[in-house]
Amino acid sequence: ALFKKQGSAISLSGQFLKVEDLEVHCHLADYESELTADWNMAKRWTYSQRQLYYDPDGKIAALLEDKVPLKPEEKKWLLMSGLTLSEWYINRLSQLWVERGNLVCAHHMFDEGLNHFFNMLFALNDELVADLKWRYYCVEKLTYQPSNFQERIKDTMMLQSFSVDELERRKAAFMEMWREMSPVIEKEVQMSYDEILQLV
Repeated sequence: ALFKKQGSAISLSGQFLKVEDLEVHCHLADYESELTADWNMAKRWTYSQRQLYYDPDGKIAALLEDKVPLKPEEKKWLLMSGLTLSEWYINRLSQLWVERGNLVCAHHMFDEGLNHFFNMLFALNDELVADLKWRYYCVEKLTYQPSNFQERIKDTMMLQSFSVDELERRKAAFMEMWREMSPVIEKEVQMSYDEILQLV
């Protein structure tokens, strides 16, 4: 990433440049524009992985320190919404799709539910939520996880057939982890689960 002064003549021939036979993905931005721009979670997470190579006046470091960190209110919301929405998608919405007669949709609810659960785990570790293409890879590396997380999450993610029995097996595997984490989140936000539900 290169930050330039607004109006300067610096330009790139393309986003992908060859440097000593390595393909480098380059991003060019106006420093002044970035000061007032809103940065979404994916962009902030990307810059949280930064290494600064040239910043003689400390302006880029100050910009990133302002834009990147997870804010307390964001953390609280990710914890609360992650706990409630993961259970809602996986335990409740999946059952609604069984009743509607579509088992593929019922099993698909796990994808969205797990993303909310992962969001919660990132927040619990005071981390920004990793971009989708990196999300599970980064979740595996978090310090604070449910016990035996990698084995248990495989049981939840594994899909052997589009059946009600398989749905119940996956739900049971997920809810074990969910029940382990629920009191942790309640303690973190200093609210009961019922109170959290009222807000989310």
